[in-house]
Amino acid sequence: MTQPSAFIHAAELAVDGRLEELTVCLDGDPSLVHARSAAPFGAPLLHYAAAANGVEDELQRTPANAPLVVRLLLKRGADPDALSTSYGGGPNQTALCLLVSSWHPFEAGVQAELVHELVNGGASVNGLENDSMPLATALVFGYTGAARALAECGARVDNLLLAAGLGISEQVSSFLAAGGGAVEGAVGTFVSPTLGPREISPAEAVQQAFHLAITHRQLDVAQTLLDHGASVTAASTGQHCELPVCQAVFVQAWETAEWLVERGADLDATDGKRNASAREMAKGRLG
Repeated sequence: MTQPSAFIHAAELAVDGRLEELTVCLDGDPSLVHARSAAPFGAPLLHYAAAANGVEDELQRTPANAPLVVRLLLKRGADPDALSTSYGGGPNQTALCLLVSSWHPFEAGVQAELVHELVNGGASVNGLENDSMPLATALVFGYTGAARALAECGARVDNLLLAAGLGISEQVSSFLAAGGGAVEGAVGTFVSPTLGPREISPAEAVQQAFHLAITHRQLDVAQTLLDHGASVTAASTGQHCELPVCQAVFVQAWETAEWLVERGADLDATDGKRNASAREMAKGRLG
């Protein structure tokens, strides 16, 4: 039986990118690849290596060679869709969903490559419930590269919001072409990493799609959505920041923020304490 100290040692090797030592460690105890942390969220090694999210704070880091670490764990039999009980548990606590909402692999510059490694290793690109949760998560959390990697790996882009966030102009126009009924049919139930699955109206779909286009600097798509009823001043629920201009500032998309201001957005508007300092930064940056 794997001892907790052995698991912690293996986790440290994984998050430090000490590939040769981790290989030796797994050779000595192959069961480690299936073991889980004794911490309350019970994460397996794959979560530490791929996501650096939903694990102990002191082990939240991503080495430059994290894709190779993940490849090793998958070759040794790690379950690509293993779940932890982090953030309340449930079907979205896979390494893939946690990866595409995680700062550490993004900062290390390997988030998109890790998406490819996980999906190539068998991770469910559309989520365990086939609801597009990984792609929705990447888009809502603002990780453009991860979202594009998921699309490259075959993630479905079958509603207005997903197409808008990815900047697929032709698909956005297609969803909008036949009016509100087509929009409603294209959206149906949209799954959100913050709000879960829910039905949204055509009008809300257009506004939410606009917000995602702004988040990912898709200004051509954003203009199309404005032309179909989106507003630069209306709030969107379930996002990091409710107002489009605050979201643009939050992701430091200064050209996008300026584009919004030119179309009537108010830099004095705020949707919570998080945006107070961002608003002042924007006013200084944009004059």
